[in-house]
Amino acid sequence: MSAKVNNAEQHDRAVDSLTATLRAFFAASQTWNVLSHARWQPLSDFPSECYTFDAIIVPAGVKLEWDAARNCFGPDMQPITVIDVVRKDDIEAEFYDKPDLLIQSGVYEYCLRDPTAEALRPPFQAWRLRESALRPIATCSRGVLFSGAGFRMDVRGWEIELSPCGEPRVEEELFTCQRLLDEARGRGQREQGAIDGLTAKVESLRAQLTRINP
Repeated sequence: MSAKVNNAEQHDRAVDSLTATLRAFFAASQTWNVLSHARWQPLSDFPSECYTFDAIIVPAGVKLEWDAARNCFGPDMQPITVIDVVRKDDIEAEFYDKPDLLIQSGVYEYCLRDPTAEALRPPFQAWRLRESALRPIATCSRGVLFSGAGFRMDVRGWEIELSPCGEPRVEEELFTCQRLLDEARGRGQREQGAIDGLTAKVESLRAQLTRINP
């Protein structure tokens, strides 16, 4: 029981930190709102099922359907970005079930984050709506999301850093190309170091031979 309580406390702490960071980032913006623990009612499951999301980024001015106390969206709601903090006991539903359901809602981006890295590997993953399906975003496996809401999210364990970004697909391609370029430069430096070391060794051995056999 104590493990479950601790798991829940970690989850709530991660959600509170995430939403606080997002709200601080958008504080001066008139474009986006950040909602936490919001529920969504898919049309296919109406009226029996509601699904809860830890953080939702929606266009400013969007109103909750029904009443604010229920904090529940109707089937016509279309959030831009949904972020869930996963736990071991809900990983199957979060990873396998929700992405298919979210296509119905028109969600543009769906993100899963595991700050403990115990339930999800890699611990930050995301999908974006493309060609009528939510498809994986490659940069998120390295802890980086370029969001359609205009922010870059760098995720490192419990820490999250936000900064402005441009068009996501251009940013993602730039990020990937820069990473490959840095890796190529690193290989070149290592290879050049090996060449320099071998050259010095060859010259030293030749010098020894010259001294032995003048």
